[in-house]
Amino acid sequence: MTVFPRHIDIWNYGNYRCSHEVVVPSGKFAIATHALALLSQLEDGYPSEHVARSINTHPVFLRRVMKMLCVAGLVKAREGFGGGYRLTRHPAEISLSEVYAATEPSGPIPPSPSEPDDTCRIGGGMRAAFAEAARAANEGLLHGLATQTIADIAARAKLEGQKRPPSKQKSRRNPMASSKNVHEAGDINFDTEVLKADLPVLVDFTATWCGPCKAVAPIVDKIADENVGKYKVVKVDIDEAPSIAQRYGIRGVPTLAVFRGGEKKNQHVGATNKETLLRLLET
Repeated sequence: MTVFPRHIDIWNYGNYRCSHEVVVPSGKFAIATHALALLSQLEDGYPSEHVARSINTHPVFLRRVMKMLCVAGLVKAREGFGGGYRLTRHPAEISLSEVYAATEPSGPIPPSPSEPDDTCRIGGGMRAAFAEAARAANEGLLHGLATQTIADIAARAKLEGQKRPPSKQKSRRNPMASSKNVHEAGDINFDTEVLKADLPVLVDFTATWCGPCKAVAPIVDKIADENVGKYKVVKVDIDEAPSIAQRYGIRGVPTLAVFRGGEKKNQHVGATNKETLLRLLET
């Protein structure tokens, strides 16, 4: 959904056709807050496409908002496949007042779009009088937002998301895990599925928005099917389990890691072939 900052209302009044420019909230602050909360879930950030899809906004409008955040020093553009952005500071150090100041510099109450009649006893001083009231309101808003951080918002968003009725929640089944021999793990069951496993475990850290992950998925499935009882294969969606990704320093996907005896022994970052993964498991 593209949000436009202004529109023109045109109406007829008697014999006159009038037009009036109506100020509409831009939504930049809300979109920026959403984007930053999402980026806080992974140390290396996310591609632009994934951020736009999460917010459900047009990529062009998102780029405008992200440019404001880059200028303010809150995010940094990523290089490499997929591009995207990452936070420049810990989310607990980014207050909502900083985000608001970066995206809504004119404040919550913009002045009238038309110039008042300065010959009128009220119109002549309205700009200055209104600006003083708007400035006080803006200061109060910033003061309130200063007490909240991106980390606070992200935590509340996850909590509220868990309260959704089951019918409104998307299935957590990873569409790339097509083999019945591929297990799935997240924040709750990672220790049981991986660290306490009796067999060597190949963990595929993946994401639904990752192109190379889709390319390597059939290879991972084949290894699982051909090595039942010898190796265990587990997929971890980094969007569903960001704390696991951060715990093991996963900075890009796909990352294929081998665990033995509860410890990570080897890993390969990026798409690869079956032979390389088998050597990784055997080393």
